[in-house]
Amino acid sequence: MEDFNHLNALANALASAIARVVTKTAFDIEAQAAENAPVDTGALQASIYERTYTSHDRHDKTRGKGFFPLIKQPPNQYEAYVAVGANYGIYVEMGTRRMPAQPYFYPAIEANRQPFIDAMSSLEDKLRGAI
Repeated sequence: MEDFNHLNALANALASAIARVVTKTAFDIEAQAAENAPVDTGALQASIYERTYTSHDRHDKTRGKGFFPLIKQPPNQYEAYVAVGANYGIYVEMGTRRMPAQPYFYPAIEANRQPFIDAMSSLEDKLRGAI
């Protein structure tokens, strides 16, 4: 008798696919935010990093005076973080009363919002081929 219960295989394939989309989106946001960041000394740009469930980026060099500590690892494979280690990053992003905003982080998030939605929406089609 042929086995028609593919629920476990489907669940595993879905979990893996979601994790790949989340990780790719975090990498894309990190890359775009670094590309968008204004460069004076390059410290702000170098301080942008991602953390996923399985790894974190190479920006350990941003530890020290003027930089936030690395953020903690996400609790599961369905979450990823992109962070700015430079403690002045928010002032560059939002501006101050003496300095105009130079957005680099939120535009990177917004640029990757629709590709993330599209990738998650296409998972159903991809999973049909997995079973």
